[in-house]
Amino acid sequence: MTLDDDNLLVSSDYCHYLRERLEAELNATVLFFNGIEGDVNARGDGEGFAKAEDYGNIVAQAVLDSLPSQELLAGPPEVYFKAHHYRHEVTNIYFLAALRVGMLPDYIFNEEDHTFDLQITYFRLGTYLQGVTAPGESLTRNGLPAKDAMAAKYRMFLGLVRAGSRLGRAGSRLGGAGAGGWC
Repeated sequence: MTLDDDNLLVSSDYCHYLRERLEAELNATVLFFNGIEGDVNARGDGEGFAKAEDYGNIVAQAVLDSLPSQELLAGPPEVYFKAHHYRHEVTNIYFLAALRVGMLPDYIFNEEDHTFDLQITYFRLGTYLQGVTAPGESLTRNGLPAKDAMAAKYRMFLGLVRAGSRLGRAGSRLGGAGAGGWC
């Protein structure tokens, strides 16, 4: 992210400017998915929101520049999902405090052992797209090997997907194989 640590405002940071520019230029709804960026620092000139806007425009321009080389994928593809559930220990005292005062109602927190119930989800659309969802902002040392292990031409690693369940429900609506009971 581009905003400084002392900025306590709720903000979508550079993603706002990225989405705003792309929606204006493409006349389409734009979705932003966090990728492998837990240890990546954004570029951009200026400070604060000026830097966020500059970086958002840099990324938007890269997207716009890539559009002429994009290909239309044939469909409809087979949709496949598989989830792995696990428990993760929480040791950050500020996160624990936020949980205890009810600031994070969507998390399933196990008070007895200070763990979250989390999920990583693998998905595939036909033979041309594979991906993984994970909670949090993954580090490059975790996410890049996961993408490298995939064989499809297009590979995705979607971070900040709390438990993968939202993507799983979408797969169920699409009639995806394996998208049943774990959602």
